[in-house]
Amino acid sequence: MSDMKYYIPTSSHGGMMVAAKFEDAYVKVSDHEQAVAKLTDEVHKLERLCDATYVQQGADAYDYACALIEQLQGERIANGREPGTQGSLCDGLAWAYGELMKAEDEMTRLRAEADSLRKDAKRYRWLRDNGDTAPIFDDTIGVTFLTPDGLDGFDVLDEAIDAAMGADA
Repeated sequence: MSDMKYYIPTSSHGGMMVAAKFEDAYVKVSDHEQAVAKLTDEVHKLERLCDATYVQQGADAYDYACALIEQLQGERIANGREPGTQGSLCDGLAWAYGELMKAEDEMTRLRAEADSLRKDAKRYRWLRDNGDTAPIFDDTIGVTFLTPDGLDGFDVLDEAIDAAMGADA
């Protein structure tokens, strides 16, 4: 505490008391500064340790992802399918993403097809349950359905059935 400079009043006996309190406060601050410095060092050590832990965890996650891709490739080969990518994890993820996009496109196509088939099934049930149209057999065409207006053709028939179904509702 030799480099600390402070004023001690000489005219009052209370000045010594103030100086002693000031010196106590200075010692406490100094102790706190040392404690903060120690804590700062500990924080830096923990940060280095955490960084090393995260790097290891990242490496473990990378190894696990690679193992999963290899497992998937093995399953695909066992099922007689092409294995997919044979490169890095990023290549594997890019390939898997591409396969996912193909699957989504196929699902979209299949949903549209299912919607169309539902409409056709609904029309069939309506025709089956309502005797408003009759099949006419023809040697060259097979079965032709005529609408009440005498029109034939599947698109026209679909439109006529849809209109009739709407009138029933």
